[in-house]
Amino acid sequence: MLRHPRSRPLVALGALLVVLLAGCASPGADLLLLAETPAPDQPVEAGLTVHGVRPGDALGDDTVLSRRAQGLVEVTTVDDHGLPWTNRLAREWKGSVLMGLRTGQEEFSLTTGAPGEDQDLLVRAPQISPTVLRRGTFVLTPDGCLLASSVASADEVGQGRCTISSDERWVASWNSQSEGMSVRDLRSDEVTEIGDVQVLNAVALSTKARVLAITSDGEGFRGVLFDAASGDEVTRTDAYASFAVAPPTAGSTGLVLRAEDESGSELIYMDADGTTTSIDRGPYLLPLTNDGGSVAYVRYELEDPTASSVRRWSVGEESRTLIEGFVGAGSPDGSSVVITRETEEGIEFYIEEASGELHRELTIPRQAEATPPPAGVGIR
Repeated sequence: MLRHPRSRPLVALGALLVVLLAGCASPGADLLLLAETPAPDQPVEAGLTVHGVRPGDALGDDTVLSRRAQGLVEVTTVDDHGLPWTNRLAREWKGSVLMGLRTGQEEFSLTTGAPGEDQDLLVRAPQISPTVLRRGTFVLTPDGCLLASSVASADEVGQGRCTISSDERWVASWNSQSEGMSVRDLRSDEVTEIGDVQVLNAVALSTKARVLAITSDGEGFRGVLFDAASGDEVTRTDAYASFAVAPPTAGSTGLVLRAEDESGSELIYMDADGTTTSIDRGPYLLPLTNDGGSVAYVRYELEDPTASSVRRWSVGEESRTLIEGFVGAGSPDGSSVVITRETEEGIEFYIEEASGELHRELTIPRQAEATPPPAGVGIR
């Protein structure tokens, strides 16, 4: 899932030079990126000076990447397995430095270039959220999305809100204030227009080239599944008081839907043909993973939190409980699960192994004066 843009202005803590070692460049790169904050006698408007240096380089005009930057934008990278990692300052890309900057009160820029040279402007917008994919750098802005296949330019691939499939072929775009949705095939650059649908949100599924749109009508919220290539409707769900879809990952072969009505929440699995299967119903259900037809989720029991559980469901099987108690969970890789459980003794940490069994990694003892928590600590 692509994240909302966030600028990260740096603050000098008793020093004029802030060195960012973690996430400064792509793995294996030998370029160190430095952000120089204004001197105490300079106004804040002087901004940051960003340098790119290699071992032995001295700071100077020939190391400058940008001057007077008001803040920095995180650059996300999605690796070949679909896992994201973040560079908080910039990263090397195609032999150049890819960097997001806040350059004005409501102006952000994405640039490429080398230290000491004029930087090429890829995108300028009121906000930007850049993600480096295999196909290129995908950039979300308030007006749409762009794809840069080279360091020299970026092409518009959608208008309004956008989503891209994990195989990086299909881009769906829509404006929630008007009817219709566009689906672009990045291989052929052909665009399929889908009308007569008010899209509030959407996701693209690589398997069988599907796009699920969340819509609203007089009966409530529902999901409508379309064929990305033809624009034909495949199926639509029932209407609910609330409806959402978990972003598919690289291993997803179907979609996990979360619906709510007066009786509580329901998790639903929809395969690429549009067939739906109820995973579970309960007071509050939170999906964690969706990998190859296997779904992990948390079932929170609101009236008795000690009866909450982390569960796993697979196509053709019943849901099974991994662990019960005051639990919280998250997924570091989109398939396995890390779980915490709070007890009177302390906080237990578990990791789900490839076999599906849980292994307790450690327990943090509870201090004698600590008050037992009312609910589990979740991993976010």
